[in-house]
Amino acid sequence: MDYYNQINQMITNNQMQINTIQIMMAVLNILGKQKQAKVYQRMLYDLIDEQRRLMRERAQKNIEEAEKKKAEHPIRRSPRKHYDIEEMVSQADELNQSIDEIKL
Repeated sequence: MDYYNQINQMITNNQMQINTIQIMMAVLNILGKQKQAKVYQRMLYDLIDEQRRLMRERAQKNIEEAEKKKAEHPIRRSPRKHYDIEEMVSQADELNQSIDEIKL
């Protein structure tokens, strides 16, 4: 669980950095400073790549955990119930008869 918290924190921090750089790029573009914006754009691409790597790592870890749990605890299915229609009809008839007797 600690591993997931670390990865989630890294992804959150990474996303905050991405958002900050996007804002800085927008400001620089508005100010007409495209050269500085290009430097931040390269940083942005690196951060996005890192974000994807972290998410793939987390997804892979989740898949491994799920497969491990599945191997340890295979799905147990309850046996299917087979209903005997004739038996159910005869029970209903008996109930109706006892109800009729009670009414009398």
